[in-house]
Amino acid sequence: MPRTPAPATSGPFYAVRAGDTLSAIASANRTSVGALAGLNRLADPDVIVVGQQLRLR
Repeated sequence: MPRTPAPATSGPFYAVRAGDTLSAIASANRTSVGALAGLNRLADPDVIVVGQQLRLR
């Protein structure tokens, strides 16, 4: 069962964990998938990897 990522608590970055989706990360941080994809220059928002640092703002 997928878990909901915790909102960012230290700084404007989020470290991707196993089971995360961009949609869940966006929702937990009150933003959109499109905003996160653009901010992080993701060519394919369906492809994120464990340990990847995503800018949130």
